[in-house]
Amino acid sequence: MQKTSALFSLAIIALLSGCATSQTLSDADRSRIKSVTLNSKIESVPLDYDTIAVATSEVLSKWQGNVGEEGKAIEEYMARHGITIEDVVRNEFVRQWKSRQIFSLVDKDGDAEITLSIYYYILAQPNMFSPALRVGIGVEALIKDKAGKELWRKRSGVKPLNSSFPKHSWDEMEANPELFREMGEGEARQIIKELLDDLEKS
Repeated sequence: MQKTSALFSLAIIALLSGCATSQTLSDADRSRIKSVTLNSKIESVPLDYDTIAVATSEVLSKWQGNVGEEGKAIEEYMARHGITIEDVVRNEFVRQWKSRQIFSLVDKDGDAEITLSIYYYILAQPNMFSPALRVGIGVEALIKDKAGKELWRKRSGVKPLNSSFPKHSWDEMEANPELFREMGEGEARQIIKELLDDLEKS
């Protein structure tokens, strides 16, 4: 696999995220929502192993195998340290929601349900001349009423090429697993802020 494959993967992600549909919350729908529930389990696409498989010789030297074996190694690493991107995203959403209180967040019997899902999730080498890796995350949020009618939908994401966010080598992350979590948390903060900004103004 060549480094051009990684660049192609990033190009596809940029194209897909740019084509996302959105739904604005109408004033009429907003007026009838007093409380919302949040889906307890966030669905996520698997971590993109194709990109990391071609990322650096440093990574490849640690995982001498095919993409599936590399993916298993990453999943084992994250599980061993209690890191899931679903928890990172959900916890950040709840934290920011409580500070804004757009609608009351309840455990059950809300007027509508917010569903979060992760539509892309990759670990990539943004610079082929550096061994450092950066996480890329894309989150979709939607609101449906009790009848299943879609009231609002929005996507937001951070691509690995975004230099505003930190990157770390695999050796650094192995030595300090919290660096991986922190990368995800930093991006989740911006993503959730953009989603909630849109919900408040729509």
